[in-house]
Amino acid sequence: MNNFLSRFDEFHEQAMKATGLDDFGATEYVEPMKLLLADYDKFGQFTPVGEMISSGGVVGLLIARLFGQKGFKEHPEFLKTPIVKPIVILGLPRSGSTTLHRLLAQDPGTQHLVPWLGNTPMPRPPRDTWEANPWFQMTKQAFDGFWQIFPDVKLMHPMLADLADECRYAFECTFWSPAAAFAGPMSEGCAYGEWVGNAVPRYAYEHYRKVLGLIAGGDTRRWILKDPTTHSWVPQLLFETFPDAHYVYTHRDPLKAIASVSDMLYPVRSNRFSYITRERHGQEMLKYWAPAMERLDAALGLLDPKRIVDLHMDELNADPVGSCVKIYDYFGIPVTPEARQAWQAFVEADARGGHGAHPVKADSVGLKAQDVYASMPGYYDTYVKRYGKPS
Repeated sequence: MNNFLSRFDEFHEQAMKATGLDDFGATEYVEPMKLLLADYDKFGQFTPVGEMISSGGVVGLLIARLFGQKGFKEHPEFLKTPIVKPIVILGLPRSGSTTLHRLLAQDPGTQHLVPWLGNTPMPRPPRDTWEANPWFQMTKQAFDGFWQIFPDVKLMHPMLADLADECRYAFECTFWSPAAAFAGPMSEGCAYGEWVGNAVPRYAYEHYRKVLGLIAGGDTRRWILKDPTTHSWVPQLLFETFPDAHYVYTHRDPLKAIASVSDMLYPVRSNRFSYITRERHGQEMLKYWAPAMERLDAALGLLDPKRIVDLHMDELNADPVGSCVKIYDYFGIPVTPEARQAWQAFVEADARGGHGAHPVKADSVGLKAQDVYASMPGYYDTYVKRYGKPS
């Protein structure tokens, strides 16, 4: 029998002890946090590793809340730092969005979110001070420990404390977190996952916007943002948050994309929960992602096409720098020599580290083409119109 919910106060005490802080801010997070902990208790069936990761993760999110609230109080002037025409990358998981994000982020004329500042929000310190910062080291050590347990995941989706990463790092401490839902138990009757799927979490987007302002610390360079996991659920709130944003819509055969994300996350969920099989996991990933993609595709279809550029994963892989130039040209953004040089250097350094380059068969995770395509008819139609029927 798990005992997560009964440790609600204990988790808060651990976060306060770790930081010396005691203000968790507004209380909207409390009820969803309790829903998540209750689902852990009812459906978790944790392995010892899973219990350790899940407990530590909850404390980490509370630490992020403490840091965010500290920054909001100490630097109210930064919370309204203008975020003008950010580039936001959206689309299916495993469709090249991470590679594109990290490539575009090399442009010195832009800024981006990194995990350690999402985990402990503060005005962005000078880059040459990061390694000496104990909170940077905390995120680094957390990743190092994660990769020791899940080395195969690192090959498919490398994450580093200082490498451009998803917006979820600025969201998760609100406890409205699609990532927490799909990484957690997804059995029928899980209250947290149902709540995430139906909520209109304006409070979470308000927190996210404040975190970006705090981290920017007055820096008004263009943001390069990416998070299919989070923004696919309530795209209308994303549009409200950034009314002048540009969007890059990444594409891949839905069957390959869902099979790939299922294969990538299987080691994580199977090591957390003793009951997970590959086939069950694949079906749960499809159940999670299909409605999100339907929402996203329908919402993007209502925007001015001049604000959206489509990019297939194959196009990105064939010509990474050319893809960046295509995006900038489409949105009328000048390509500086410094940007082009930085993109080229990143590609030549093989910075992907093998990201995305793993073979996977859909049937190995219990997926069939007809089921995947039928589960997201809107997006499948969009894909076929742009790129033809998948082979």
